[in-house]
Amino acid sequence: MSIKAKLVRASLGFLLLFSAASARAQDVRVNCSGNPTCTLTPAGGISWANGNLTWVFKPLNPRVSVYIFVHNLNPTSAHSSQTVQVFQSPFSQDLAPNLNGNSSSWTQDTVTQNGTTGASCNNVVAKVENAPGAAGLGTCYVTTMFAAQVAIRITGASAQSGSPDNFELAVVQETGTPQGQSPGGSSGSLSSTNSGPSATSAIQVVSDGTSQAFVAEASAVNPAATSDLLILSANNGTRALYLDKIVFSTTSTTGVLVNFVAITNLGGTCTNGSVSNLKLGNATASTAITQQGCTTHPNQANTIIGIVIPAGGTTTVDLRGLILPSGTLQGLNASCVSAVTGQVFAEFFWYEK
Repeated sequence: MSIKAKLVRASLGFLLLFSAASARAQDVRVNCSGNPTCTLTPAGGISWANGNLTWVFKPLNPRVSVYIFVHNLNPTSAHSSQTVQVFQSPFSQDLAPNLNGNSSSWTQDTVTQNGTTGASCNNVVAKVENAPGAAGLGTCYVTTMFAAQVAIRITGASAQSGSPDNFELAVVQETGTPQGQSPGGSSGSLSSTNSGPSATSAIQVVSDGTSQAFVAEASAVNPAATSDLLILSANNGTRALYLDKIVFSTTSTTGVLVNFVAITNLGGTCTNGSVSNLKLGNATASTAITQQGCTTHPNQANTIIGIVIPAGGTTTVDLRGLILPSGTLQGLNASCVSAVTGQVFAEFFWYEK
């Protein structure tokens, strides 16, 4: 068979593939499991008018982040009506063969767009050569840790003037979180200068890369026995909470005994606390909830540890390894064992994924 005939046959194969995908609720399966760089569209791309598809693939490994590249091949018109979404599933292809037909087996991820105007996945300028900058390639990324399958979905794409009005879709997979290697890799570093693996903790990497690291604090004056100093709950949120530490301090002239207890629901008639993003100036909101001073205590699953805060001193408890799963009310409660004369402070630190 001649080279020309082979190319024609391959092109027809891609056309049949995408036609069949449209008939199957627009799911297209591609093989990206063996290469960290993978092009999901055929050579020459596909038309924007037919670009509202879902590409499903098995990732390079279950610990990768996925960088997405949308290459606008139209030399005349920009494309900004499309929306790129990413989903992941813990199930294999046999159990969750596609996104649109098995939606309950998939969860949506948070996509971070390139902040440069005209260079994000959702807003790509026309193709321009010999002029580096926003010139036709849009990028975004998502952390898909612990995924058995990944699905990239494009909606809202439409035709524009210019020829060819096509685009290419490609991904690069990297073990670990963007701008770092935690928790998927063996080391971590910040995007900022003068930082490296030996100086960077997991919570710093997450805060720097995805702005999803948080702190909550509370204080109580002369708290009564069994009073709730500070409660942290996953609050049925979409992200799990990965605990880092809690810091206690007191002005009491005697030692303060605090129980650290696992809970399974929220307290009743409480004061809700405030949560701050550890990357200052960033508006990413936590999905957790914090409470204190509840009239009705939350249900206690078990006491994890009892902590003594020294008189007039500070105690830090390392909580790394504790996880509050998403979609649950699992949480932790720091409560006074007996009444205290003086003020007691508590601060939770955690990140979310």
